[in-house]
This record gives sequence, C-alpha cells and structure tokens, in this order.
Amino acid sequence: MSLFFTVVETLFNNWTALQLAVEHQLGGTQSKEIAKWMVTVVENFFKENDNVLAQEIAEYMEDLMNNEFNTLCEDGSLEEMGESLCKYFQLIKDGNEAEVILELKKFKGSSVHLSKTTTNHDNSTLNEENDLEGSLQNHREDLDTIRKSTRSEPDEDGWVTVTKGKKP
Repeated sequence: MSLFFTVVETLFNNWTALQLAVEHQLGGTQSKEIAKWMVTVVENFFKENDNVLAQEIAEYMEDLMNNEFNTLCEDGSLEEMGESLCKYFQLIKDGNEAEVILELKKFKGSSVHLSKTTTNHDNSTLNEENDLEGSLQNHREDLDTIRKSTRSEPDEDGWVTVTKGKKP
C-alpha cells in the first residue's frame, strides 16, 4: 500500500459527504465497497495522469459521487478534497513523506459516527456533578441537533443534497 493510497483513504474517511452517502446506503447495500473502490480509482487517477489539477480531480469525484451514490455535493467539499489530494500528492512527489505522515496523524475520522462518552463519578463533589449534568444535557442537545441536521432525505426527483455543516 502506497503512502498516497493512505492519504486518499484518510481523506475519504474524513469526508462527511461520502460518509453520509455510505451510512445511508445511497449506493445500495454495496456502499462500503464502493467507497473503498473509490479510494483505489482516485489513487489511480493521479498515477495515470500527469499534473492533475484540483478542479480535474474534483470533477472526477463529482462524477463518482453522482454515478455511484446518486448524490450531488454542493457544499464545496469536492473542491476542498481536490486541493488536499493535489497538495499531498505533490508533497509525496517532492519527497516530503515525513510532512505528509505528520499531517495525516491530525485526522480523526468523520464526525458522522458519534461516540458515546463515559464519565467517572468517583470522588466528585455535588458541584462537579451538577456541572457534569449540565454538560451532558448540552451534549444531548448538540447530538439531537446534529442528528436532525445530518438527515439527508431524497427530494421528489430522488436526489440527495449534501450541505455544508457548521464547525463545532
């Protein structure tokens, strides 16, 4: 597995539009396999073409999302992905693998899959418990807002529009 394959895989795992399409099985029951296949074809696109521009790869990924998931991305993420892929490809081509590896470590995965938080109540005071309860209530409200905002329902034509979400 090449470093650039790892770059593409990491970026795709952090791309909310793709993760939503997979989670909602917009590509059918094979959505996860399609997303894995997309990593390979995007990597090959760079290997088979010289001097790939961000716009070219963004248009290629737009076609993939449309054809494979019946999804249009109008949130600017395609352009952002194109710029990131070109940046990392060039860094690797220039021999800056260490810099790429350091930057990849900053990625944590898509926020689509929310994890459950656990708390330790040992040796806590009443004030700390009250603060914790308030914090948990805020967390629950945030989760409800996120759940409502991440529902992508197809419109009457069967298309799903993925919109840009707010950063926390």
